[in-house]
Amino acid sequence: MELKRFLQDEGLVRLSRSIGKNLSYRGVHRLARVIASVINLKANGKMRKAIKSNLRVVLKDLKNTDEIEAMSKDVVRNLFRSHADYFHFFEHPEAADAAVTFSEKALEMIADIKERKIPTVICGPHHGNFDLFGFSLARQKLPMMVLSVPNPGGVYSAQNAMRNESGMNVVPIDMKAIRDAKKFLLEGNCLVTGIDRPVDNVENVKYKPLFFGQPAPLPVFYTRFGLEEGVRMRVACCMRKENGDYYIDCSDPIPMKQYDKLNEEYEKNAQEILKVAEDMISQNPDQWLMLYPVWGLN
Repeated sequence: MELKRFLQDEGLVRLSRSIGKNLSYRGVHRLARVIASVINLKANGKMRKAIKSNLRVVLKDLKNTDEIEAMSKDVVRNLFRSHADYFHFFEHPEAADAAVTFSEKALEMIADIKERKIPTVICGPHHGNFDLFGFSLARQKLPMMVLSVPNPGGVYSAQNAMRNESGMNVVPIDMKAIRDAKKFLLEGNCLVTGIDRPVDNVENVKYKPLFFGQPAPLPVFYTRFGLEEGVRMRVACCMRKENGDYYIDCSDPIPMKQYDKLNEEYEKNAQEILKVAEDMISQNPDQWLMLYPVWGLN
C-alpha cells in the first residue's frame, strides 16, 4: 500500500493504537515531538497555513508575523501531544482517570444528565484535547450521542469506531441523525457536537454567525435543540494544564431565544454559543487545534 493511502485509511489509526499501547508515556511524547518537528519544517504546508490563518483572526492582529509563526508551531506541537495522550490513555484508561479532573460546573453538568435526567447539548470547540474530552465523558457513563462529520471514510471512520468502542455512540450527521438525536435528547440524555469546524461546500452556506468578530461558515443546526422546553445548552472543553494533566470545564447553561426571522434565530443563538467558545480559546490560543481555515486563507 502506498504511504499516502495508508495515512488516509484506518491503517494509521491501527498504528497509533499500537503505539499508544506498547510505548511508554514518555515514549509516545518523544515520538509526538519528532512528528511535530517534521510538520513544522513546512512553513507553507497546508496544516500550518490553515493554523496561521485562524490565529490572525483570533489574535486580532495583536501579534506580528514572527509571533504568529512561532505560535503556529506551538499549535502543531500541542496537536501531536494531544494525539499522543489520547491514544495512550485510550489503551490505558486508568491513567486517563488519574490525569483528568473536572471543574465544579462540569460535575454539575454530569449530575444534571446522569441523576436529574436534564436533556443537555454539550457544544465543544476543538480546544485542548477534543478526543480525550469525549473519552472522559464516556468514562463517566453519560448517556450520550455524538454528532460527527457527515459521510466519514478512512481515518474518520476508524476514529469513530474507536470512539464507539469507548461508549461515545458517534453518529454522522444527516437528517435522520438529527431527528434521532432530538428524540434521544428529549428522553433526558445528552448530545455532544463540535461547533467550530467550517461546514463543507462553503459557497452554499446560508448562515454565517459571527465568530471572533467575523462571519464564519460554521454549523448552526444545534441551536434548534436549545429551543425545546427543558433543554440546556453548555459549552465545554478539555484543557491541558502546565503539569501535563487535563482539566474539563464547562459554561453555565446558555439560553436560546426565539426570533421572528429564522436566519436571525440561527445566527444570533449560534453567536451566543460561540462567544463562550471565544473566551475559552482566547485563554490558550495555542491549544485551539482547528486545522481547517475557518474564515478562508488570509
